[in-house]
Amino acid sequence: PRCRKAVRTCYCAHLRPFATRTRFVLLQHPREFRNAIGTARMAHLTLTDSVLATGLDFTKDPVVTALLADPAHAPAVLYPGPRALNLSRASGEQVQAVFPSSRRPLVFVMDGTWSSAKILLRHSPNLAALPQVSFDWAGLSEYRRIRRQPKPYCLSTLEAVGRILELLEPEAPRQALLEPFRKMVDVQEAFGAEALAHA
Repeated sequence: PRCRKAVRTCYCAHLRPFATRTRFVLLQHPREFRNAIGTARMAHLTLTDSVLATGLDFTKDPVVTALLADPAHAPAVLYPGPRALNLSRASGEQVQAVFPSSRRPLVFVMDGTWSSAKILLRHSPNLAALPQVSFDWAGLSEYRRIRRQPKPYCLSTLEAVGRILELLEPEAPRQALLEPFRKMVDVQEAFGAEALAHA
């Protein structure tokens, strides 16, 4: 019931929850809720102080509203728009302008396809008005083993969260975040090989 997976695909034994200074709010498009190999819930179960919510319009969502109103937080949206601050290339002063050290970084991450992310922003002007952050990515997604990776920057939600952590909190145990994801991909890859063997 924790991971909502079948027993055969349960990844709970590989979860190693940990706390971070950066707080992540994972906003899941309704279509992603039914995605069997989605990673937002996995990220939520690993990051002890994260928030996971499903919907299209978060303008009046009480949890999101309360987080945005909290002066202890410095909110931003992970979205590679034209005005986004690229954290991979930003100077310390630029990062401080978005995430001052006196406030806790609050990063909203949209779980879904690029088109889904645009829809969520369009329906939630309170989030669209926030500073945007992005990052560079030169590697390949682990997802490529079980699904097509359309572009090099098309990562799973969990991998995107891991990259943000790597840039904002290099000391965070990022491998603990990625381990259950890799195990899930291993299982799905094995299913594919099994299906081919019996074809």
